[in-house]
Amino acid sequence: MSAMSGGGGPAVLERPARAPDGGGPAARRGRRFDPARFLLGLCMLLLAAGFTARAAGWAEVPLLVLVAALPLALLLTAAVALTTHGLRRRADRRRRGAPPPRDC
Repeated sequence: MSAMSGGGGPAVLERPARAPDGGGPAARRGRRFDPARFLLGLCMLLLAAGFTARAAGWAEVPLLVLVAALPLALLLTAAVALTTHGLRRRADRRRRGAPPPRDC
């Protein structure tokens, strides 16, 4: 019987089990900020606003500009994600005291 049907007590949501080591410092602080996701969300909002403005007749935005903006936004997001990954990897390596990678 479900909690909504009047039987039993209130529904309780259980938290997922943590790793035995406590989940690490990132798990204790919550989620890490991801600039690539933020940028992609912002780009998608701007694209949606452009399409809306064009459809409503508020702005004369060429369709080619809006269509070309999507792949550019994805490429920019990929570049930000790769940069963020490299910087975080380097910072984690320094925190652990590992030697920097050798250039070939």
